[in-house]
Amino acid sequence: MLLKSYIHHPPSIPLDIVFFDLEECGHLGRLAYIERCTAASIAAMINLDICGVGNTLLCASDRYARTTPFAQPLRHTLQKNALPCYILPTLPASDDRSFEKAGIPTLSLCMIPDSDLMVMVAAMHALHRGKQPQQRPSILDTFHNGCRDAPDTVEDEAMQYVLYWMSDFLEYFEANFNGMYRTYNTIGGQGE
Repeated sequence: MLLKSYIHHPPSIPLDIVFFDLEECGHLGRLAYIERCTAASIAAMINLDICGVGNTLLCASDRYARTTPFAQPLRHTLQKNALPCYILPTLPASDDRSFEKAGIPTLSLCMIPDSDLMVMVAAMHALHRGKQPQQRPSILDTFHNGCRDAPDTVEDEAMQYVLYWMSDFLEYFEANFNGMYRTYNTIGGQGE
């Protein structure tokens, strides 16, 4: 749906919507994209991962969410939307990691059931400290061959929420891109 909306209303800023593959084979898809485009030509990366189940949105990393061109659009979108959203230091490793290593600001989004929130927060804090989580969030069973990794697991309501959230976020980002990005670059990538 996001692609359909951009076909009918193309953005005024350069925007690639990319689906990465080969994650299980050394993340070849995302590495090839960064190499092909060069890190210097990529202003930012938004990673949608685990977005088909749940009613609570998680954003990471807190460092990029508060100090990059993402900060203003994120604040705007959080105020505009009613669904709970939490900003965490990190989420499970995903396509964003290669972009971060290349010095590209990233924002990762993940939908989870509200019943998984505290388990996910505890798991991410444990992993961030180099420890094993005491409990595994049930949302992790819905991807990468987990026991619930199947198309019928995807919830239309969760996908619609992510679509509306991303549409609001990108609309604000696009409308304010030049000023936000210029400010970010002028002060050495330190954000507002």
